[in-house]
Amino acid sequence: NGSLILDNNDSDELKNLVLLKFGDMNMYDDYTKEEDQECASRSSLLLIQYQPFSLHLWREICTSSINNKKDDDDVSYGLPMVSMNSDSLMHFEIRRNKEDEQKLNDNHDISNESEQQEGNDAVDTNLQEEEEEEEDRHGGKEIVGYWEDGLAIYADGTREEKKEFDLEDLSSNSILQKERKRRILMDVQEGIDENFQFDTDDMWEEKFGDHLDTKPYGPMSVGADISFPASTHLFGLPEHASSTQLKRTTGNNGAHYQEPYRLYNLDVFEYELDETMALYGEVPLIISQSKSSGTVGVFWFNPTETFVDVDSTNEGKGSTTHWISESGIIDLFLIPGPNPKALYQQYATITGRMPLPPMWTLGYHQCRWNYRDEEDVYQVHNKFEELDYPYDVLWLDIEHTDGKRYFTWDKHLFPNPIPMQEKLKSQGRNMVTIIDPHIKRDNHYYIHKEATSKGLYIKDKTGEKDYDGWCWPGSSSYLDFTSEEVRNWWADQFAY
Repeated sequence: NGSLILDNNDSDELKNLVLLKFGDMNMYDDYTKEEDQECASRSSLLLIQYQPFSLHLWREICTSSINNKKDDDDVSYGLPMVSMNSDSLMHFEIRRNKEDEQKLNDNHDISNESEQQEGNDAVDTNLQEEEEEEEDRHGGKEIVGYWEDGLAIYADGTREEKKEFDLEDLSSNSILQKERKRRILMDVQEGIDENFQFDTDDMWEEKFGDHLDTKPYGPMSVGADISFPASTHLFGLPEHASSTQLKRTTGNNGAHYQEPYRLYNLDVFEYELDETMALYGEVPLIISQSKSSGTVGVFWFNPTETFVDVDSTNEGKGSTTHWISESGIIDLFLIPGPNPKALYQQYATITGRMPLPPMWTLGYHQCRWNYRDEEDVYQVHNKFEELDYPYDVLWLDIEHTDGKRYFTWDKHLFPNPIPMQEKLKSQGRNMVTIIDPHIKRDNHYYIHKEATSKGLYIKDKTGEKDYDGWCWPGSSSYLDFTSEEVRNWWADQFAY
């Protein structure tokens, strides 16, 4: 029930537990009135249970103000601020080898092989139907690429139109029901469905349009439930076009969203509002704010694609979240707070602090896609001057370059880049030219030639060849910024 009760006489129970006490932590910030700071300093308790594994973090609740006393020892413990795996949803998938799995399948008896063949035939039929449906969807047009939202780009210059659905029709739609079923992490338990079998489709590879993603070690997802039993106010998971306070994505009493929050770095063109779809960044941080326990946070340290469901618990008095990541390990930071200022100081010790930015970067930045040429830049700049509208920075998108070769200029559209920047600088403005981290694969381009010769690119799955991807310049490679050598080399390119 969440209460902190230990039986000192039960040695087996105590051997299964570790209890850590730390603090004292000031619940209030520098602006709290003095009369409200009674019993402000509180300790925290972390309870670790080995089997089944779980974590629970408490903060002392001061009862002196309730009882009109000022006894520092007058404290109690209510519900945990944070609990992990209290719903037993923590999981990880064992790394496996496709060839070994195939040998095991070959050793099955005839009946199992027959069942497997039937399943394969069904899969082949489904794949054929999906391919035919894909073909019909594009009307026979040649696909040359995809936008970030998954919609196709056609050879004739047009793009696939997004389908609009009626939500009322979707609620009874079999496809939607199928998708909802797929996103539920199920265990084979007695009384649920004795015939239930895990979905093995796409176990070793997945196809996205014309793109094939191979998984040589099979599924390797990890996940866990993290609950906030005494809090209904959760914030975080930024880079979503949704409300600041996280809303429910699942549950029986009317979830606000139909899909979990997706964490995945994407450059999304024309993204949708009030949706959980992924955008530009991925920050796996959730912060809880409650009157009883103050501020507390969790940081799910996993850079892979991640989905987070949010629901209510404890009869609507608490919240719970369910995290599932594509691969990696479970590496969780509990950030105790106990107030916003302390929490963000603690969070910065995990992620590091950014350098103090120049003063001019804190003003208004004028940026759009895109400025056609120098004349366009001067026209926008002069209009700001005419209207006496303050701005500090004007940005140029990648179209200012020579064929999207970064650190270059298009000599026809921007023939005089230095005088152009000096003109803006003389009137108190700065210019920023966008440089993207992908490099055009062009043997006549000096950046690409040097990166190739020095071996600075990320390799493909063989570990031998430079990865050849596709972005705005076309065929592109990506610098391995996990290498200090690469980071230093890249920094040198900005030293004019």
